[in-house]
Amino acid sequence: MEKNPAESRAAVFRWYNENDNYLQRGSVRDIKFWTRQRQVILEELKASEDHPTAYDLYERVSKRLPGISPATVFRNLNLLASKGLVRVLNHGPGRRRYDFRTANHYHIRCIVCDRVDDITCEPFPEVEKIVEGRTDYEVTDYTLEFQGICPRCRAELARGDDGRNAGTKANTEASEERSKE
Repeated sequence: MEKNPAESRAAVFRWYNENDNYLQRGSVRDIKFWTRQRQVILEELKASEDHPTAYDLYERVSKRLPGISPATVFRNLNLLASKGLVRVLNHGPGRRRYDFRTANHYHIRCIVCDRVDDITCEPFPEVEKIVEGRTDYEVTDYTLEFQGICPRCRAELARGDDGRNAGTKANTEASEERSKE
């Protein structure tokens, strides 16, 4: 049975209005059909404290929607990103992560385990002006990422781990912590 597009959009508008006026964030009206799958994907992304990969997100979503496939999650993430509803963090081939926060903000990424955290600080609008002045471009968006070694990996390295296992251990422990929740 096909859903009525108007009812689907009305449902998403209600959901967004209840969730931080999300309607102001993207082209929701361009999405012809709103599905429960898209809603759950966004809810899980919003609830995440990390910046999950598509597969990480699939594992979380599949707990609520057992019949969902990884391909469905991947396709929906691509659609949501194309409409400006989620941000894609590209860290090289096969290393995409997703962020619910689409406004310009900064990240720090661990070079050992690939963990990504938000940095809370004032924006740097002068950087945009400098870039525009030197290039004659109009800056519409940018990504600023710092790189370093996270506290968990630093502790593992300090214990004598040579770095080959630090990221694996950190990722395994983080996954175990998430599964306990």
